[in-house]
Amino acid sequence: MMLPLTALMLMFAPSAQAAPSAAEEAKVMLEASLDTPATVVQRSRRPWWQGIQDASLHSLVQQGLQHSPQLASAAAQSRLAQANTGQSLADLLPTISLEVQGQQMPTDGLGLSAFSSSMPDYSAAFESLGELMSNLATMTGGEPADLPSFEGDSDPLPDTYGQGSAMIVASLPIDIVGRQTTRYLAARRTADGARSDHAAMQLQTTLQVADRWYDLVAARAQVQIIQRQAQSNETLLTLITARFEGADATALDVLQQRQQLSVSEGLLPRAAAQVTAAELGLRTTLGISTEAPLPESTTLPAVGPAPVMRGAAQLRADRPDLEAAIARLDAARYQRTSAVLSLAPTVGLTGSAGRQYLKMDETEHVDTWSIGAVLRVPLFLGGRTHAGIRAATAQRDLAQAQLRAEVLSLTQELRSAAADDSASLQSLDAAGARAKVAQAALDESRSRFIDGLIPYVSVLASLSAHQQAELALLDAQRVRLRARVRLHGALGSPWTPSLSTQDTP
Repeated sequence: MMLPLTALMLMFAPSAQAAPSAAEEAKVMLEASLDTPATVVQRSRRPWWQGIQDASLHSLVQQGLQHSPQLASAAAQSRLAQANTGQSLADLLPTISLEVQGQQMPTDGLGLSAFSSSMPDYSAAFESLGELMSNLATMTGGEPADLPSFEGDSDPLPDTYGQGSAMIVASLPIDIVGRQTTRYLAARRTADGARSDHAAMQLQTTLQVADRWYDLVAARAQVQIIQRQAQSNETLLTLITARFEGADATALDVLQQRQQLSVSEGLLPRAAAQVTAAELGLRTTLGISTEAPLPESTTLPAVGPAPVMRGAAQLRADRPDLEAAIARLDAARYQRTSAVLSLAPTVGLTGSAGRQYLKMDETEHVDTWSIGAVLRVPLFLGGRTHAGIRAATAQRDLAQAQLRAEVLSLTQELRSAAADDSASLQSLDAAGARAKVAQAALDESRSRFIDGLIPYVSVLASLSAHQQAELALLDAQRVRLRARVRLHGALGSPWTPSLSTQDTP
């Protein structure tokens, strides 16, 4: 009922016209920082990870969204903020309560009441009147016993008496200046920010799951490559040993190949440890036990076309962390307005209706009711109100600085992620070309060595270059996937607003 009046008052308030809305500020900053046009583009409504052809990733992401402890904490924070909103709304609504009271007190206490002390004492006058009439009866020959008694007969009062009441009490706050309304609006925007934080944590969880998963896949693939290289080195050592026995190779050739084999075998323990660390990191992100099975994939998927760059309005919709910063600035501004309005008077209506009881020898009761209004004008509260205004002002300035920092961080992250994605593609192409050349060189040098056309040292050089190229190609594939996942994180995803409405167990 008070919302339209409050909105009208805030419209003309100086603080409401001092600055544009938080959303408008974010839009202006984004458009000034982005090189992309602010036009709307057609985009898929699918979650970002479904653009990667990897069924194992899809399954793991769903596990992470269901079991992540960080998500459970963010969901609880969102529910807490919604509950606080309900409490703030209650300050604008009427309250109705049933109040039942009862007391048992000594009857002697009635003599100390203000009513009994104000009653005149006529006992002495009646006593004098009785004596006078008795004397007149004696003088006239009458019987004093026939005269009426002025002492009065009364039953003795009980030692205690009881009184009580049963009342329906109602009160209605009149938010004439909008202080409670702005506090409610602040709580509501705070709850919006908490929901956006939950959505941002969901997005972050999916990115972390993908990153940890491909760390594990790359670590497994590295183990396989090293094992294959060790087996190839062992096969070549057998060949060189046979040629040495046939006087077609030297002892140095045998020793060099043994050294090459030991290098490959020495890489295995470290690679196996990386697999274990990657598994633990993935399980921690998923929120599952160390005994829970994980997919056995050892192949990194190919990366498809880059996602479409978006304008300022779409980035705000797809980046819940930015939406959370906007909501927090709105909430801080409402909170400051409410703090300033705390200097104004407050008005409330009260009313009650019910029955009061009094019990001595028997119970008496009376129906009663009341209605009234209360006006409170703050005069001196020890400086608490002004300190609250200063605190709310500082909180508003902090939220505004955080929004600006969020926008700058977002634009920097977006540009950096786009550059990394482009560079990772070039690096992957170069690593692929290097691996192909290294494989051709190894095949050619090995064939020439078997034919006795070149010394073994040429084969050793080609073998080392090929093995390094294999590991470099794997690393380039991993960097390519990491850059693409980071780009998805920088752009956000259109699925987060709808997913954030679902409670995380």
